[in-house]
Amino acid sequence: MDEGEQTQWVREHLWHDLVSEHRSLVKVLDDVESLVEHGSFETARRRFGEYRLAQERELVAEQELEKLCSGVREVASFLVRLQRERTQVLEQCDHVWTCLCRETRAPVPRMLGRLASLMLEHEDGQRRLILADLPLSPELRTAQGELLLRLGHL
Repeated sequence: MDEGEQTQWVREHLWHDLVSEHRSLVKVLDDVESLVEHGSFETARRRFGEYRLAQERELVAEQELEKLCSGVREVASFLVRLQRERTQVLEQCDHVWTCLCRETRAPVPRMLGRLASLMLEHEDGQRRLILADLPLSPELRTAQGELLLRLGHL
């Protein structure tokens, strides 16, 4: 396997792992909703904390990949959209967390549904970033591949 094939394999492997993690995180949100319905706010907060930790790891890696593309004019609007989506996801997390801390049951199912929707919308941008579905120079594509190899070994 040459270097280009290895990088593509890593890209696809990381993408597969990310999609799998997203599906697991949606199940965590379902668990949180169920726990809230039963009044188990402490356990719901703990479970939602697991979601937030996984999400933060993912977003840190995403930001590292974005840095490589930050000077490329052709992807500027894409990066703005990705950052806006990330902000929306983080803000929605904060809203859910606030409700869980205040033990306010009523809005939680709607808020969790919105969070899951925002995650799904953001997934397309992450796919493009990881699979290098962007107009990047060969040098940036190589640097991105090297970064993905490092991220894949974390």
